[in-house]
Amino acid sequence: MSRFFPVLMFLAALVAAPAMAHADGAVLRTADLGASAPHLASLVAAARLRDPAAFDAVAQLNPHRPEQYKRWRSQNPGTAAIAFRRLGPTARFALVDLAVFHGPSQDGLEAREWQALQAGLVDAIGLAADPELAPVLRATFERSTNPALQNVAAVGLGRLGASELGTLLSHARSNDVRFVAAVRGLGMSHQPRAVAALAALLDATSSEQEAAELAGALAEAGSSWAWQTGKLGSASDEEAVRRPAAESLVRNYARFSSDAVQPLEEAVVRVAHRDTRTMISGAPASARLTHLASIIR
Repeated sequence: MSRFFPVLMFLAALVAAPAMAHADGAVLRTADLGASAPHLASLVAAARLRDPAAFDAVAQLNPHRPEQYKRWRSQNPGTAAIAFRRLGPTARFALVDLAVFHGPSQDGLEAREWQALQAGLVDAIGLAADPELAPVLRATFERSTNPALQNVAAVGLGRLGASELGTLLSHARSNDVRFVAAVRGLGMSHQPRAVAALAALLDATSSEQEAAELAGALAEAGSSWAWQTGKLGSASDEEAVRRPAAESLVRNYARFSSDAVQPLEEAVVRVAHRDTRTMISGAPASARLTHLASIIR
């Protein structure tokens, strides 16, 4: 009986869904999850029984609809992401249900409103940093042709740490359409292996745009503020990430002269490794590096 339980829970989830919804999500088709669908559906069904209020809250929110987002000063449907984030991690399975199993109707919505709903859902799902939800993030990252969705899915995968690095690294190539998203996800992982890959990519590129993206990812990975929270790992973990990030940024700073300059400077400041000045003084002297040293506290 136990081996059939996920399938039974999957069927129960379909039956328990609101009548107005249809059996596919706002972001993915249920079939996009492949073999992961029954297990995830069982988790959703269990969460609905355990906390129906979370599902009611998500169903009533509708932050992407004009009657809701136009209450905000920005008049921007993109504020849906803020509303979904505010629900907190307890709503994650209700959000997954909407994203994958029983999405709302798209009737009457502008493209930007529907896309705001999709991006807001994936952003909040990723923010929960729950490994059980990795299939949703992975499928969105690998199937979506929308860069905004690719980005939020990749960042969500990055938040899962080492377990999803393979997916991100497989797309961290300059000719890959998911390159930018993969780079941002690698930065969010705060993993030594990710920093090594980002540093190698920065060493190899001559593109100002790619260098700017890579600088931002290294800044995220090595951010002094992020590591000061104590949530990312031990002091040895921190050094294994922040030192190579700082070294890469300093090593490559003088190679670029336009679009990448400010992102590289900002990245060096964000990482703020204690030996940054020593790294600069050990590099070949240049007016550019002298300037960089002058902005380091």
